[in-house]
Amino acid sequence: MTRKSRRTPEELRDASNWLIYEYWMLKGLTDLLSRDDDLIEIGLLRNAVLDSFLIHARALVDFFYRKPKYETDVVASDYLDGEEKAHWEEHYSEDPDWFEDVRTRIDKGVAHISYDRHKDAWDYGLIERGISTAINEFVKRVSTDLLGTRWERTKSNIETGSEIYIELPPFLIKGDTVKTSFYPLPSYDWYPGEQEDG
Repeated sequence: MTRKSRRTPEELRDASNWLIYEYWMLKGLTDLLSRDDDLIEIGLLRNAVLDSFLIHARALVDFFYRKPKYETDVVASDYLDGEEKAHWEEHYSEDPDWFEDVRTRIDKGVAHISYDRHKDAWDYGLIERGISTAINEFVKRVSTDLLGTRWERTKSNIETGSEIYIELPPFLIKGDTVKTSFYPLPSYDWYPGEQEDG
């Protein structure tokens, strides 16, 4: 497949907002799966949270470790040049060992009805840690000019040399009220109390 040689900085910034959304969802769903209360033990809700977690995990692994299948697929190497791009494509060109069986299980147990569905427990903590490692490696290498509005606090952390690279908004706002508004992408949507000028 032939792709555009390079996406514009604006296209990359816009797409990066979806990347951090996917990661925010993964982290929030990990928190929900880790809860020890009656809410998450409801079968239907727990299954919905787990299925959502696995689909977001697959999207993130595809971003970090896969070559684009379609012209419009966004992948990590789109954001890199020169030695950084070569390094990434050499070390992040296929599913990591910890995800090989996971991908098969997602494909056969979540995305399709299959005779090969497993009933084993999912190690969502392992998946989250693997993806967190990849996103931190990516953030160390990408130019902050290519990160969109949802990365403002993270960009500040990078520029000041903070050890915390990725700063996400809270998963739950005001007790039981779940913050789910993502469209459009104003920064105050992610950081309540911070209004954009305009």
